[in-house]
Amino acid sequence: MQAVSDNCIDSVISCHCVLWSFGGCFVAEDSKTIVIDSAETARALEYMKRLFVEAMEPEVLSWDDASNNRFILSGKGAITINSIAIYWVAKTKKLVLGNKPMAELLDHHFPPQGPAGQYSYGPTGCLGVWNFARNVAGAKDFLRYHFSRENFNHWIKASGGYNMPALKEFEKNPIWDSDPKYKFVKEYGKIMRIMGWPGKSTMYAQIVTNLFIIPDMFAAVASGKKGVPEAIKWAEREIKQIYAREKKVEPKKG
Repeated sequence: MQAVSDNCIDSVISCHCVLWSFGGCFVAEDSKTIVIDSAETARALEYMKRLFVEAMEPEVLSWDDASNNRFILSGKGAITINSIAIYWVAKTKKLVLGNKPMAELLDHHFPPQGPAGQYSYGPTGCLGVWNFARNVAGAKDFLRYHFSRENFNHWIKASGGYNMPALKEFEKNPIWDSDPKYKFVKEYGKIMRIMGWPGKSTMYAQIVTNLFIIPDMFAAVASGKKGVPEAIKWAEREIKQIYAREKKVEPKKG
């Protein structure tokens, strides 16, 4: 089971993994041409509809970012898309399912492979400093300090491995060898894509993400509110409106 809602980043991740695995995407490599209306997208939506009907509970349409954690930890769930957070909680809190430690029953795997391949989604984020901040130089120095190789590695360790950066340098962090069920992280970056793939991760791709357009398209089909062609056309209109702003909005430099 996976989130299919407009309430959480988990739904963005899971729906993109499905879309990409069927060969679909919403913007072309030029980062401008909208290509969501395709046979590949249609096949991905049909698959999600079958998956929803045959293997999901209706609640996935309103899940938040903690819902799939609770779903697995309750013992009711069998599979979901998530970080190592679920396993970490089961392990550190020594949860039991039946007469066995739950951590022994859990493991990690890459997202399922589809006809076009096997892909994961790497959420990205940016940090900035307000130009009206009282100590701009100090704030920038802090960011350089925090994201230095040494301190960032400490941060990964302190999070119990929850923070999984895609940079190859951090694959050397010893935490990935501290538990056999963490070893997959070293290979995860090889199948990772970011928002806007195969184009660049632009501000417009970020807006598409923030508005949950891709999960909403999947949810509309899964729930029966829209047919496949109707849902695709809706998503195409929404995404085109966002990317049309490129001609009107020029990001300030400096």
